[in-house]
Formats: sequence, C-alpha cells, structure tokens
Amino acid sequence: MDEIRDQFGTDAIHIALDGRELDPSGWPGLTQSRNMGRYWELRCEGNPQDILRLAMQQGPIKQFAIIHPTLQDIFVRLARPNPEEMRHE
Repeated sequence: MDEIRDQFGTDAIHIALDGRELDPSGWPGLTQSRNMGRYWELRCEGNPQDILRLAMQQGPIKQFAIIHPTLQDIFVRLARPNPEEMRHE
C-alpha cells in the first residue's frame, strides 16, 4: 500500500505556528490554503520542505505534518471522469 501512496505523492501539509497566525499568501508553489482553526491545510506543487522554510520565516513551528492521501482518496481520483473527456461525449 505504501508503494501506491508514494505514486500519488503528498496530499496536503498541516502546519501551525507557535502562538502566531500563519500567512501563506503569495507563497510560490502553493495551490490551495485553508485555515482549519488550530492549523492550516496547504496543498502545493513541489517540495513540502520549501513550504516549511517559508513558514519558519514567520515564527517558530508548532506543527508540521505531511499528509499522504488515503486509499479512498486515490480511488476517487482514479475513478473520477476527466472534465475534458466528459465534454467530448
């Protein structure tokens, strides 16, 4: 199962600063950011370590976790029709 998950890379990054609010606006490679209350959920293209470096510039890190997609997430991605394919039918 780990091999399958590795093929799909990381799904998200959970990150929180210690005592400060994170401001990920304008970070290169960031495709999505959501404030989840106690932490931010970020999606990015590229290396998650680059996101960690940017966050460390804003203050001490309280939480940093690279989240891998679940097998259900992978299945949904594979089974979901491509929007381009839907237009041609």
